[in-house]
Amino acid sequence: MKYALLLISFFVFDFAKAQNENFEVRIIQDSAVVKPLENGVVKLQKKIFKIEIDLVGLEGIYLYASFKDNIYKINSNATIPDFKDIPAKSMAEEEFNPSQELLISEDGWAYWFYNPSDRWHRMDKDVTVVGNKTTIRKTIKQFYFGETEENLAVEDNVKTLYLFFLAAKLDDNYSLATEIKRYKLKIQWL
Repeated sequence: MKYALLLISFFVFDFAKAQNENFEVRIIQDSAVVKPLENGVVKLQKKIFKIEIDLVGLEGIYLYASFKDNIYKINSNATIPDFKDIPAKSMAEEEFNPSQELLISEDGWAYWFYNPSDRWHRMDKDVTVVGNKTTIRKTIKQFYFGETEENLAVEDNVKTLYLFFLAAKLDDNYSLATEIKRYKLKIQWL
C-alpha cells in the first residue's frame, strides 16, 4: 500500500507539473488580437503584425514558419519529422529582433525563449513576467529566408504563412524527448 501511494504521488506530481507547462499564442495587428477562425486560419492585412506568446512554466517554444504546409498539415497525433533533432535544427536570430523579421525555412526551426538570467533573447525587448507566466512578443514587418539571406516585406507577400508552434522536453543529450503541446495557425492575407 505504501508503494502504491508513492507511485500515485509521483503520477499526481508529474500530471500537475505537466498542467503547469503550457503556452498560448495570439496574433496582434493594429493593437487588437485577431482571433483565428474555427479552422485555425487568421486573416491579416498585409502590414506589420505581432506574435505574442504566453509561456507558462516554460523557458521557450520551437516555431516552424514556412510558406509550404509540409509540417503544418501533420495531424495532431502524428509524429513530427526529425522530432528529437529539432534543437539541432534551431537557427540563430538577432538579439531583441531589431529587423522585425520572421525566419522562414524549409529545414530549420526557431527557438523563442526568455531566461531572466540571460541578458539577451530573440524577441522584442518588452517581455512581461508575472509569477510563472512570461509573455514574449515578436514584431513582424518582414520575412527572412535563411537559405538565401533575402528579405520580403509583409506588404509584398502573397503566400499563405504556416506557423507550427511546439513545446517539448529535452533529454540529457539535448534532443527532444517528450512533446508537451503543439499549436498551429495559417495566416492568409486580406
